[in-house]
This record gives sequence, structure tokens and C-alpha cells, in this order.
Amino acid sequence: MNKLTLGKYHILVVVAVLAATVVLLSCRQSKQENVKSSADKARENVVSWMESMKLEYPGYQPAEFGELTPRYNKSNITFHLYNLIEQERSKPSPSKRAIDSLENLLRDNPGELLGYSITHKYNVKDISGEIRQVESLFLLDTLLRVITVLDADAYDQIMDEELFFRPESKDSTL
Repeated sequence: MNKLTLGKYHILVVVAVLAATVVLLSCRQSKQENVKSSADKARENVVSWMESMKLEYPGYQPAEFGELTPRYNKSNITFHLYNLIEQERSKPSPSKRAIDSLENLLRDNPGELLGYSITHKYNVKDISGEIRQVESLFLLDTLLRVITVLDADAYDQIMDEELFFRPESKDSTL
């Protein structure tokens, strides 16, 4: 090859590498934009479920959502860690280092994931046609599907209930 064609060849290679880099970077950015958080998926599933239940929730309009909270079935390790933390806190001079260490272990070993809960405020029409705001507690399975809906006041009563989170069991009605 002579100098002129060798120079053109190098320019073409550089241009091709730059073009490939631009394409790869643009694909990577579009993938990141399409990734949804678990909370976003849960909100979408709740809205979709509510819209599918038009007879029960006439005139449904979403207002706001609370935080998506994971629910765990506590294991023997979890109970033991809770007890150790409480024992340390009840001492006359508790060790902050020991409590922090135990809490870190508890955070790393929360137990078996049962599902999630999320509160949701929404507007519906009542029998007289007036719009009123309602708040409900939605229990979701591990795939973020709606399992049941409770009054928001029931939030503290179901913290560890396994019953609501097992739709995939043999006796499921789904």
C-alpha cells in the first residue's frame, strides 16, 4: 500500500471505532432508562389492579403512594439477634459497638422474603357520586402482584402475617 491509501485506511479505522463507541454508549444509556425500580413496578401493578376492579372502586384516580416495604418471615437467627440486641440495650451501660454489630447482622439476615406492603391514597366515587379520598394498605407477593387490600389502619396488625403473602401455595385461589 502506498502512503495515501494507508493514511485513508487509518482514518477509516478511527472513524469506525468512534462510531461503534457512540452506538454502544447510546445503547447502554437507553437500557438504564428502561430499568424500573421495584417501587415503580409495584405502583404500576397497584394502579393496574385498581383499574381492573371498576365495580369495587368506581371513578378510581390514584393520588399518592407510601414507601414499598419488604416483609420477612423471621427465622431462628433473626429472633436470636433481636433477643441479643434487647439484652444489650437493657444493660446499665450498653455497648454501642455491640448493638451496631448485632444490627448489621440483623440487616444482613432479615429472614425469608414473604412479599411487600405499600400504602396508597386514591380517590373514588361513593354511592351518592361524591368523590372521596381513601387510603388502603396493599399486600404484594414477591413478584409485586396484588394479593389483598386492607384498610390502612391494619398496617400494624399484619407486620408478620405469612397468610397474605403465599399466593403460589397449593391452596391458592389465584
